[in-house]
Parts: sequence; C-alpha cells; structure tokens
Amino acid sequence: MDVDLLRPGTVPISADTSLWFEFLLDPSLLEKHLQNPNAEPTPTELILKFITTAQNERPPEIVIDGSSSIQNTISSKRCQLLKILALKVAAFLRWDFDAFENKVGLNMQAYLLKELLLLVIPEKADISRHDSIDFPSLKPEALFAIFLYHRWVINSFINTTLMSKIKPPNNVIITDVGCDEVNEASSERSLEVLRRMSNAEFSRGPIMPTLSCFSSLSEHSSETVEHRWNLGTFLSVNQFNCQILMDISSYLLYRESYKEARSALKKCQECFRLWKAEPLCEISYCKVTREDLSGACRAVGILPDHYSPSLVQQFHDSISGMYINVDKILDRDNLTKEIPLLYRESLELDIASEVASGKVTAHRDVVTQIQASNMVRRALDGGSWHSTNVTPTALNKALSPLVNKVTEYEKSRLKYLVGWSLVNGDVKTTREMSELPVTKQLMTEDEILSAMETDYNDPMPNVHEYNQIPMSIICSPNLELAAIERTVLTSYNPHEIKSAIAKLIRQNPSVNLSKLNKYWEIPIPIHNVVMNIPGGMLHNVAFVLLTKFYELDAMKNFAQARIMLRTVMEDVSEECGNSQQTNKLNQLLMWELLLLDIHQFHASWPDKHIDWSNLSQRCLQVLHKVEGCLPRVALREECSLALLNMGQWQALITSPQVKHSVPLADLYVAIAAACEDINKYNKKINTDAWEKLLPLFVSNQKRRDSIVTITNALISIVEPNALAIVISLLAKVHNILKEQPQFDLCIQLLHLWPSAIKNSSQYNIKLVIELLYDVLVHALKHYPNNVPWLKLLGDLHFVNGHHTSALCSYLEAAIAGSEYFTRPLHKNVVEDHIYKRMIKSCTALQCHTQAGVLCQFLDDVDYATAFKSLAEGGCSDAMDSFYDCIWDVNILEYLINLHNKKGEHHRRQKVVKIIGLLELNSNNNDEIKREAENIRKGRFLRSMAAQYLS
Repeated sequence: MDVDLLRPGTVPISADTSLWFEFLLDPSLLEKHLQNPNAEPTPTELILKFITTAQNERPPEIVIDGSSSIQNTISSKRCQLLKILALKVAAFLRWDFDAFENKVGLNMQAYLLKELLLLVIPEKADISRHDSIDFPSLKPEALFAIFLYHRWVINSFINTTLMSKIKPPNNVIITDVGCDEVNEASSERSLEVLRRMSNAEFSRGPIMPTLSCFSSLSEHSSETVEHRWNLGTFLSVNQFNCQILMDISSYLLYRESYKEARSALKKCQECFRLWKAEPLCEISYCKVTREDLSGACRAVGILPDHYSPSLVQQFHDSISGMYINVDKILDRDNLTKEIPLLYRESLELDIASEVASGKVTAHRDVVTQIQASNMVRRALDGGSWHSTNVTPTALNKALSPLVNKVTEYEKSRLKYLVGWSLVNGDVKTTREMSELPVTKQLMTEDEILSAMETDYNDPMPNVHEYNQIPMSIICSPNLELAAIERTVLTSYNPHEIKSAIAKLIRQNPSVNLSKLNKYWEIPIPIHNVVMNIPGGMLHNVAFVLLTKFYELDAMKNFAQARIMLRTVMEDVSEECGNSQQTNKLNQLLMWELLLLDIHQFHASWPDKHIDWSNLSQRCLQVLHKVEGCLPRVALREECSLALLNMGQWQALITSPQVKHSVPLADLYVAIAAACEDINKYNKKINTDAWEKLLPLFVSNQKRRDSIVTITNALISIVEPNALAIVISLLAKVHNILKEQPQFDLCIQLLHLWPSAIKNSSQYNIKLVIELLYDVLVHALKHYPNNVPWLKLLGDLHFVNGHHTSALCSYLEAAIAGSEYFTRPLHKNVVEDHIYKRMIKSCTALQCHTQAGVLCQFLDDVDYATAFKSLAEGGCSDAMDSFYDCIWDVNILEYLINLHNKKGEHHRRQKVVKIIGLLELNSNNNDEIKREAENIRKGRFLRSMAAQYLS
C-alpha cells in the first residue's frame, strides 16, 4: 500500500487497495483488481484469504427451522463462491507453481487443485483411480486438471525433499509445514499417470482454464452452475507433451534413473522442436525453455548437432577422462583465457599428487608441461608467475603458440618471464633457454647475453629509469645482498626462496635467517626437530619455508600454504632418507597439514570445500594419540573445535584424555556433552561447561589473559546448537549475578543450568556481559536472522542502558520474524516483555509518542503509560504524525479530549478524522478489527525501522 506514514490524510486506504470481502459482494471487481500491478492484496494473498475463509465456513446442518435452512444454503453458496474466486486468481496466474512457491503453503495448493478437479470432473476426482482413466476420451478441461495435479505432486516432492536436506539453524521458526499428499508413494503414482498420459494419442490438446471460464454465484443462483470452459486457452498437443516429458525427466534425474531420463528427454526435444514451429507458440502454458532443455540434455549426455564444447567443458571432461590432452587444452586457453586460474592451479596440485602416488599413470613431462603452461598464464595475467621444475623445453612449448598472437603489452610480460628464467637459471638451463627459438623472438642478442652474465636478481625491479642509476650502485655487493634478503622476505615461491637462500649463504655463511624478520617463529616442537636436521642448508630452507607456511595460513591463502608445507616434506625426505628424525618431522608436518585443513574448514563455513567425514576421522586420530610422538596442544584444541562444529559430539566425548589436561579442548568436550544431552532430549544436561566457565568471572583473579583466551575460543564456535548452549549459559550467569528480575535476559535453555551461584558477590558481572556480547555478535555474523539471539542482544543493550541499540536489535528481530512486517507479528516472535522494554527505551529517548503507540501492542493495553506518554509536552519524535498508527479507540478518544483542552483544534481534527474511519468502527467483526490492527502495526514498525536502522 502506497501510504505516506506521516500524512494522516492518506491513512485509510490507497486507490490500489481492496478489501477481500468486496469480491464476495461483486465478483466482477476481481478481474479489474488483478489487472492492477500495484494491487493490494496481491494475488497470492487473495488465494490464501479465500481458501482460509472457505475452510472456516461451517458445513450446512440439517435443521427443521426454515430460516436456518436458508441461512445454511447461503453459507454453502458463499463457501463455493470463495473457492471459485480462489480458482479464478490461480487461473489469472496461469497456474504457475513458481508464483505459489514461498507464498502459498503446500496444503493450500493441494486444496486448490483438488477443488479444480471437483469443479471440472467431479466423477473422477478420486486421485487413487487416475491410473485407470482413458485419457484420450476425457474432455480437454478435465485432461488439464488431472495433468496439473500430478505434475504438482512430483514437482512439490522434489522441492520439499531437496529443502529438507538443508538443516535449518537452531531456533529458526519453520513457517511452512509439510503436506501429507506429497510423499514418495504419491509421487511414484503421479509419475505413472504422467507416463500413461505422455504415451497416449491425442487428437487435440487440453484446455487451460482462464479467469473468464469460471461463472460467479449469487444468492439467487441455482445449486449447479455451468462454467464456460470453451473460453479457456487451447494448448497444442506438442506443447502439452513437451511439459509432461520435461516433468517426467526432472523427476527421473532426481531419482538418478539417468537411462530413463535420457529416453524422456529425447522425446521432449522432438516435441519442443515441433511446438516452436507452431504459429502460436508464444501463447502457452509450457515452462520449458531452450536453455533448460539443453542443460538437462547435456547432463545425460545428449549433445545438440554441431555442438562445440567450451574450453571449460573440455577441461572438465579431460579431468574426468584421466587428464587426456589436458596440456593442449591449457595451451589453447592461454590465448582465450576462458578457464579460471583457480581451476588450473588446482589441477596442477591434483595431478602432481596423483602421479606421485601412482593413482594416475602419465608421462612425467605432462606435469612439467602443465606447470609451464600455468606459469605462462599467470605471467599474461600480471600475477605472481614463478614456478618450480619448469624445463626450457616445456616453457618453449607453452610460449611458441602465443608469441605472434598476443598484444605488445602481453609480449613485454612474456619477455620479462624469459629474461627472469635466463637470469635465475643454472648454467645448463641458461644455455638451453638462450638457444630456444622463442627466446630469440622475444629478446635481442644483446639482451640475451646481458641476462646470461647476471648472477642475481634485479636489485631495483621497480625503478623504470634503469639507465640513470650509477654503475657503482648497481654493482654494489651490499645492494646485491639486500636484494637477495628482500627476495627471502617477500617471495612465496619455494624454488625462488631456496635459490635466494643458497646465494645468501654463499655470500654470508654466518647469516642467521631467524633474525631477518623478528616475527618469524614456528612451534617449539617443530623448531627443535628442524634445527637438528643433518645436512648443509636444509634446516635453514625448512625454517624459512615453514615460517612462510604460517604466514600464508594466517592470510587464509591455503592453497599456497599447502605447497610450502609439501615442499618442506619432499626436501626433507629426499635429502635425509628414511631416518627416525625424518619420520618424526614428517609426522609433525602432517599434523600441521591437518591444522591447515581445519582452518580452511572454519574459514569456508558452512560451505563444504573439504570432505567433512575425512576431516573428522583425521581429527579423531589426533585425539586418540596418547603415547609416542604426541601432537601439540594447539592441534588438539583445534581438532576438538572442528569435531564440535561438525556435530560429532559423541565421538568427541568418548575420545581418550591425555595425562596433561588441555583446557580449551576440555571446554569443547564439555559443550559437546551438553549438546548431546539436549539432542537426546535428556531432562538434565551435563554442567561441566558451567563449572569450567564460572571461575573465569571471579573478580580477584590475577590472570586477565585467561578471559581473552576463552573469548577467542568461544567465538571460534560456529555450530548453531553449540552456540545456543554457550549463549544460554552466559545469560543464566548474568541473571543470577544481576539479581534484578526486571533486567533478566530471556533466551531458551535457561532452565537447564543451575539456579544459584555460591558467593555470587565474588564474581564480576562486567566480564560476563562483555563475553556474552562478543559471542552474540559472532553468532549473529553467521546467523543474522536468528530471532531469539537478536532479542537477547536487545535485552543486553537495554540492561546496559543503551536504549537506541536496544531498539535497533528489537526491530531487527521483528523484521526477521515477520519478513519486514509482511506477516503479522505473533507472540512467539515478539513477546510482551519485549514491547515493555521498547516502551521504556522510547521514553528514555524522549520519544513519548512512539512509547504511547507501543502501549497498544501489549495483550492488556497499558492505558496509564499510554495516556502519560501522549500528554508529555517535550517529544523528540514525530508526535501527531504517528496518530494514523493508533487503532485503539480509547486512546483516540483520550487524544481528542487532550487536544480539545489544550485548544489544539488542528490536531483534534486529525484525530477525529482517524477515529471516524470505517475499519475502526467498534461494531466490526473481529477479523476486520484484526486486519486494521495488523496494517497499523506494520506501518508503525516500518517507520521505526526507517528511523533507527537507516
């Protein structure tokens, strides 16, 4: 409704709004209303209102009194008219299931389609007998009704099944319940009906009922009304069969019956072609598009004529076909740049690991060629293109197709790539590179000779006026040494780092690499083992690469960090062989790789980029390791956290405990035990988490860093049930320590925790509030529409006197619970105590008119507070512009009297105009009163949201 909230003159009803019962009095208004694109109520809202009202109509009773019999007859006609009106709206929407989805519940949809069957073909409205119908002998309108019902069944079954696999967050209210008619058995029955329908021979297609087909009823109409089905839209046989076959194939694809789906899609293709060749193909019911059909066909291997797959498709096909010709595809992509670089880098890692493990048999040059091709692609994109083990032959093969086809700017990048290879390669590599045809095409003879004479990286690559730099500076040993150190510090390419370390040690054998960067450090257990590695510079290389690994892990560059760690493991295994020291270091590094996967799991939550089942098994192996080389404490904590977040509570609880307790891991176990008890519906839950968290809030404890550690631990939890446990625990501690019932925090699960704390005066409630606030902000970052948590955050702000923030949180909760006030606010969304706190917050902010309006929202209207608030002189809100949001007649009468006493005749006249509106008449029935109340509630809360949340 287009209503200016601050202009009472526009309050009653806009020109686009109609009251639903007006269509009962004059059904001809319906079509005019539906043609208006801004009409309110919307078509789907009308369907819900008509069906709900028809279902609430009492069935006719057999009575002796003649007047009662007439009344029941009228009631029956009214019920029938409501159903016809709902069907007319559905016909206006062209029986589009997409328009019903998320707007009309499944039970309502089933009721509507059954009513269509009863209206069109009452003798065959029994669904269970449709499998024996002779479809070619049916009337066209009856054929469409049966077809519509059964395609609705299979589509609804697919949608509800897929949605049920998505587990909703804890405490989320489910608004749409399932429909008993949508199940696997009924969908299989509907599939057989549609199959028989698709195999039948029709001389003409069905008739789709339109709005003009349905005849209206009146009190003078007879019991039976003839509907004008011939005014409907005729569907061609090809269009009809195309939609049936598409629905059948969609269900078969969902059922993974690909062979049957392939057969159905081939027929659908032919029907689609014939349908599109018809002259009136644009006027249709069929929802099949060329793109949808093409996608479904490709999914089952049906390719169109003259089909040329894109490079991305060829790339994926090559991966699924054991990497056949993948290097050639990458070379072609260097020109077109269709395949995302992320895909190419993942391929490089995957094929290297699979070839090394023997899972894939491939020529060893294939891996090198892929690395060279990716190196060239990164150079063309201007990114970090350095790569390891790229031979001159592979680089020449990757560059040759590009030299004469790229732009001058890209050619300069390729020239720099070749020059870098000449400068940084060994003697053999440099000689081979200098003799390649591609090198001579990109560089002159003088440039090649100059590059071959250089034995170190360009010390000033960012200086463009290179010829202006004095030769004494360029050849300075100190500058050369600084350039090498800079490479060690800034590079994230393992081959480049190892080469730089070798040069650095040759020039300064006594260099201490750990002093290059004061922030470089690795865990002590790994550091001790690395420093004891025998061999020349291996422990230096391992130390630097591991520090780079932890840097990349902190930057969430998990792919590059994984390369660093695997490089260390390969170098150690290659140089040290199969010794006890090597095996111990490899075991520690494998655990660090697990830690990296856990960090990636949490960074990508809730997306499943990592196999959860495999990750949980690896975490359990760490927790079950109780002797020998033990994993470090941080890893055990992260494994416990990962299992808690994956919902593996029972496995975490039963994992063995080490001799020395791991505090955070024990806390995660305690939270998991509470989650498991709630999951099993136990009346009492494990209170170990309570016992572990409570000592943190003692006022005189010396270590304040422990609360920081626990805060970081709790805000690492992302599983909704575990978060609900922690939040309820902290809220309960707050309520006990506060000892003021008017400031209690309200949240579910409070009753499960202890109701008293010994020596409560020793605890610092400020620490509890800070920790609860941090956890709530973290939880709402992951679940922003969780209504109970939003209300709790509002309570927390209210308790601390932050009234504006409290109103913001309460309004966000109301928005999330009512889809921005498009649905009525039920008491399970916003309770009376929330409204009372909103009233107090408005009063504290000098918004007395808003407080007075909110007094109506209570179950028992607080007239004393409302009258006091509305009589206040100094207001910081819009004052009388909110009068159009008042529906309580007593408050309106008080305002009339108040303004009359003050001589404010203009304001009094506004209130008189409002109180005279028809929908506020005290003689209206409850439904009209409730609708007027809901409209004004939504209007007022939307205006508050615009004020406080903008």
